[in-house]
Amino acid sequence: MGGRAYTVSLDDFYLPRSVGYPLDENGKPDYECVEALDVELIHLCLGELLRKGKSSLPVFDFPSGERMNNAKNIELKENDVIIVEGLHALNPVITDTLDSSNLYKIYVSVSSRVYENDGSVLLSKRDLRFVRRMVRDFSFRSTSVEKTFEVWESVMRGEDKYLFPFEYQADVRLNSFHPCEPCVLSERAVELLKTALNGEYAEKASLMINKLNLFKNIDYSCLPQDSLLREFTG
Repeated sequence: MGGRAYTVSLDDFYLPRSVGYPLDENGKPDYECVEALDVELIHLCLGELLRKGKSSLPVFDFPSGERMNNAKNIELKENDVIIVEGLHALNPVITDTLDSSNLYKIYVSVSSRVYENDGSVLLSKRDLRFVRRMVRDFSFRSTSVEKTFEVWESVMRGEDKYLFPFEYQADVRLNSFHPCEPCVLSERAVELLKTALNGEYAEKASLMINKLNLFKNIDYSCLPQDSLLREFTG
C-alpha cells in the first residue's frame, strides 16, 4: 500500500545491566520477566508513535549490557506501520495502554516438530528454538554456547509464564517453522556445540550434535535475503 514498516524490538527496552534485574525463584537474574524491561519507557515511545507519529527509541547493546537512549528515530508517514516484536508483545502490561483499534496482534512461533521415520520426535519445538537462539546469540549478542544452555531453563519458564498465557489474544497465529532450517543451521550449530563438549553441558551438547548430524547441510547463501531465518543466520 505504499507504506513502510518499522521494527520496534522490545529487547531494546531492557533495563541496563548496571541497574540490575528482578531475581527468579533461584535467586538469579530473571531476564524473561516483563519487569526486566523499562515498561514506562515502552509506553512512552509507543504512545508517542501512535499520537504524534514520531518518537526516539533506545537501542540495547547486548555485549556491554547497556542501553543507548534516543538512538533510533522513527517518524511515520501515511500508511506506515510499526512491527513491535518480543516475548511480551502480547502482554496486556504492554498493550493495555494503547488504543486497540490501532493494534493487530500476531502470534509467531515454531509450531512444528521434526519426526523420525518411525514417528518419534527427533527435534521438538523447543529443540528448534534452542538451535535458532544459540546460533543467533553467539553471532549477534556475544553469547557463548554455555551461556545459552545456562539460561535455557529460564527461557522456557519465561515462555510458560509470560508468553503462552497470552497467545490466544492474538488476531492471527503463524507457524514460523521452515522445513529447511535444520539443514541450514546444522553445520554452524554443530560447530558451536562442539565447544561445549568438555564442560557442564557436554551431555546435552553431544545429544544435540547427534541429532543435527543427521541433516545434510544447506549453505546460508541459498536462503532468500528476506527469509525470516536471516534473523538467526545474518
